[in-house]
Amino acid sequence: MKTCWQILDISQTTDVDIIRRAYLALLPSFHPETDPQGFKQLRQAYEDALRIAQSPAKSVWQPEEHEVAEHEILLAFRALLASDSERFLPSAWQRFIQQLNYCSMEEIDELRWSLCTIAMNTAHLSFECVVLLAERLRWLQEENTGEIDEEELESFLYAIAKGNVFNFQTILHLPVAVQNDTIDFYQMFARIWSSHPEWLTLYLAQHRAVIIPDDAKLHRNLLRWYSASRLGIPELLDYARSWREAEPDNEDARYYEYAQRVYCGGKPLLYVPGDSARTRFHLYEILSDGKTLCAGAFSGRDGFAQRT
Repeated sequence: MKTCWQILDISQTTDVDIIRRAYLALLPSFHPETDPQGFKQLRQAYEDALRIAQSPAKSVWQPEEHEVAEHEILLAFRALLASDSERFLPSAWQRFIQQLNYCSMEEIDELRWSLCTIAMNTAHLSFECVVLLAERLRWLQEENTGEIDEEELESFLYAIAKGNVFNFQTILHLPVAVQNDTIDFYQMFARIWSSHPEWLTLYLAQHRAVIIPDDAKLHRNLLRWYSASRLGIPELLDYARSWREAEPDNEDARYYEYAQRVYCGGKPLLYVPGDSARTRFHLYEILSDGKTLCAGAFSGRDGFAQRT
């Protein structure tokens, strides 16, 4: 029969953090629905290891009040959030949420705000995923028992409703450090745009390599943010062009392509195109901008010189 240390695949230790990390690393491999026996064995090994670590001198463990192990649901949630491959997958969150169906109503009441606290303290969290848990546990409807600051909870629920700045699933193939850095960059970008748009130029002046995720919503936001700051983003010129071609009557699509062609170094417009007053006004602003070269010789269907 294997010892708890063999099951956890670690050497005997009194370091509770090592035991916890070993358990969290193995937990995704033993789902309570598909492998209930393996899950039970792993859970027992974890609890036994904790008991030995906390009372190494005792040959027979005597349970004490302060030695209660964390609920397996909380541990499973931490494991999901720490998973490089599943933390942004709604399907993985659905599997985790299904485990709550095995809990009593009393357990759900005890777990509700503990799970919310863990989520709130997670740096890189997919709101498209956590909204599934929020709906299951009724964070918006249930009364806060005082475990969480009311203003912090309200702010968190607002962020969930607002959603991610882009689809985090599009970067799951990247190293975790790159994923986190990309999320941090765009979340800060969106925050600055919302609160202090005048700071955007300074923020973007920081020379850094950053991934542009394959997400149409983000691409359109970036075109808007960069154009509003009178800055070019060459990486999205092709997208701007394809958007305008796909929606020729969309004034936003036309404006952002024209604006980016200028801000990315193309020569200015010979005339101000566009049927709407909005488009013509904004493009007139571009032409009047001191950053833009004076009109010269032009070619090209849209009034821009072809870049050479």
